[in-house]
Amino acid sequence: MKIIGGVVANRQTFSDKSQSVFDIAIDHRRNVVILVGTDTLRGRRFKDDANILMRVESACSEIEFMACPGLWIDAALLDAARADWWYERDKDYGNESEAEVDDE
Repeated sequence: MKIIGGVVANRQTFSDKSQSVFDIAIDHRRNVVILVGTDTLRGRRFKDDANILMRVESACSEIEFMACPGLWIDAALLDAARADWWYERDKDYGNESEAEVDDE
């Protein structure tokens, strides 16, 4: 099953050839990708090559990737930047709902 955005554990790992194409393209794509919207952050997920490759492998087949690697890498970078923003700015860890301890 392929998913739009995110990572699935049972993804199909790409061949060495496709991984090589990814390795050659990733730094350039990371520098030129346009992050749309205000809900993006160039955080640790965005900067992690292995994380981006997992997102690509989760989103498309190897044949689809090889047909247009830049498109798939850009989509994975955008997805990772949105995840970075969400975890940094919007995720509720439940700390605010914890009752304060009274020192009496």
